[in-house]
Amino acid sequence: MRSKKLLVWVAGGGVGIASLVTAVGAVASTVVILNPAEVTGTVSFSGETLTSAKVSAVSTDGLEARETITTSPYSLTVESGHSYRPSIEAFFSNPTAGSTSLRISRSSPLLVDNANGPTTVDWNYPSIHRVNFTIDITGGTIAEYRVYASAGAGAESYSATTYGYPSSPRPSSFTSWNAMIPRDAVKVNGFVELIAADGMTRIWRGLSEQTVNLQAGQASVSWPIDLTSTGTLVGIIDFTPRRRHHRAKFVFSGRERHSGPGNHRFDGGIHRWVLHA
Repeated sequence: MRSKKLLVWVAGGGVGIASLVTAVGAVASTVVILNPAEVTGTVSFSGETLTSAKVSAVSTDGLEARETITTSPYSLTVESGHSYRPSIEAFFSNPTAGSTSLRISRSSPLLVDNANGPTTVDWNYPSIHRVNFTIDITGGTIAEYRVYASAGAGAESYSATTYGYPSSPRPSSFTSWNAMIPRDAVKVNGFVELIAADGMTRIWRGLSEQTVNLQAGQASVSWPIDLTSTGTLVGIIDFTPRRRHHRAKFVFSGRERHSGPGNHRFDGGIHRWVLHA
């Protein structure tokens, strides 16, 4: 059955800004909710500069409210009488990257009822530690990178992302960081898109998962990648019947020996050859 969504525009309630609420499983329409409630709180991440944040609340019966904020405290309008799981995605100033963010999700539903006044949900973290990472390429340059860090701690789960597209001239070595709540087992992985030494061939490589301990402070990981040891595929492209073509794109992919995004090591299993002409 095809999923349907209900877009609900919430007005009034004295909170200053109306919010967009989404309900899954109903016929699409727009209605005004006359019984709004307010979720409010403060946001702070010590040690990092917060540029903006997205706060959201998803109810156990499918309603969702979200708001982008740039100041603290914040206010989020939801429909009263429902239990919500709150989350926040915080964006930090990082001059070395295109974007650095940290998403925090809380698993326990929280009843929001306007009969009890505003419901307080604070996001204050007195300690933020960095996972520094370095990507070193031999025989190529970096066109795109995405590095992820994740951890869970019972009632909260954390997922951080730093990504970017280095400008020309593209670097062969790159260093940046992810922001993370201090935990003893933070998993770090990702992928990169590389340009080979010929300046044309694009190669996608997964960054193998590493685990670091941030309880005592920041940690560092690195991924050296040597493109000079990459093998070469040689063959003949034969169009039958003959036809003119302007360019061709040849892609080879297969089953990876290690998990993660990108095509980097093959185990001799099933391979796929694709030609775009």
